[in-house]
Amino acid sequence: MILKERFDYKKNEMGYWAQATLAEAYLLSGNKQKAQETYQVLFALEEYINMPHEIAANQLKLHLNYLSLKQDNEFIGIITNLIQN
Repeated sequence: MILKERFDYKKNEMGYWAQATLAEAYLLSGNKQKAQETYQVLFALEEYINMPHEIAANQLKLHLNYLSLKQDNEFIGIITNLIQN
């Protein structure tokens, strides 16, 4: 599995883009719970405060559209709140 060696890392030990890629990997593999947790770290970790969240958010929206998860209102609401904070 892609990024398998990263799954055991503590979230703050990874760089921003590795964290974003891990979140995408979880989402695309169907693990919405892990994706949500990983995106939460990505968008909320203080050391990532000045990172280009709009790029990760736009990529997330593309994935959601592709996966047809845009109909999962609960998941979308959670992710939307993460992006806006």
